[in-house]
Amino acid sequence: MTDEELKAKVLDDDDVYESLVSEYGREYLYEEQPDDALMELDEENVKMACGDDAINILQRAFFGYDYNPYNSDNKEAFNPNRDYFFLNGYANMVSVDEGDVDEYLKSAISSKDDFVEWCIREGNVSENDVESDEDEE
Repeated sequence: MTDEELKAKVLDDDDVYESLVSEYGREYLYEEQPDDALMELDEENVKMACGDDAINILQRAFFGYDYNPYNSDNKEAFNPNRDYFFLNGYANMVSVDEGDVDEYLKSAISSKDDFVEWCIREGNVSENDVESDEDEE
């Protein structure tokens, strides 16, 4: 099976694609889309993303929000008790709950095609991971 055939099969199989996003989405964002990278919400990562200035950190949290994949219009205040965060386009902090990580990753990955190609290049998916036409018969 060629890489193009494998890519087509992965893109046609939602279960395989979602499993790849769940397993490799964070690594992909970190390497290929660093502006959208998801970071653990801890002191070290906050300082790395926002600097040491306490006022700056407070402002980024104040103007940020809590990510809600099920109601994007309902932007509640940034929640420092969440597991992860990212910086939005305005460099404000957006908190993300562990249960919403996969939804965030799916929305943040700008191109399904590029993501699947990256997974194939990195060896994260093979023809054994997708059902072949012979298996379905």
